Amino acid sequence: MCNQLCEINVLEKVTGFVLPVGNGAVGKSTLSLVLEQNKNGFPNTKKSMNLEFVYVNDYVEIDRTGYQIMQQFFVPPGQKSTEGIDQVYSFERIIETYVFLFRRIDVVLLIYKVDELESFNDLEYWIRQSISLCDEFTQFILVGTHLDRNDTRQVTETMVMNGINYLTHLIKLSLSNWSGRCSACEVSALTGENLEQLRHTISRAILDSRQPAG
Repeated sequence: MCNQLCEINVLEKVTGFVLPVGNGAVGKSTLSLVLEQNKNGFPNTKKSMNLEFVYVNDYVEIDRTGYQIMQQFFVPPGQKSTEGIDQVYSFERIIETYVFLFRRIDVVLLIYKVDELESFNDLEYWIRQSISLCDEFTQFILVGTHLDRNDTRQVTETMVMNGINYLTHLIKLSLSNWSGRCSACEVSALTGENLEQLRHTISRAILDSRQPAG
């Protein structure tokens, strides 16, 4: 045990800010809650009228350094202003109202359902709406939910890879000096599949945002 501890040089504490975006009912709120439940057995969350705040703790080791990561999720609604609903509850209005909170976004989660092609195609809309909150170090992760419905999936692996390339192109059009990365992960909140992998991926993305290479 002592030898294992001695191999870790430092324990650094890092807080990163995570913005999950996507259509309504793709699982943004559920995903952030189960990431914390999967780690600690209970959710750590707060709510305003139209915005949820979820806090997920994680620990990762990179190059013999241990990092204690606090992932602070800002979970906005998935309703678009173009959908004709009460404007108070639209994504655009919430972002406008709480813009003071979004001083820095380390990671954007672009969330879709693996069995709903429309939710995947709409990611272009969501990245255009959220890009103004990002900087050149923001990291992006495509997250496919409902992996337990793999037998009825509509979004293929090839679509995801092509989507990464297209979204990377969109990001660079808006952030010409962007040095982040766009990756992908698929999970199931029902079975827990790949939740730990996603939590660690988010933590590493936060570190990449906070400590860019070079």
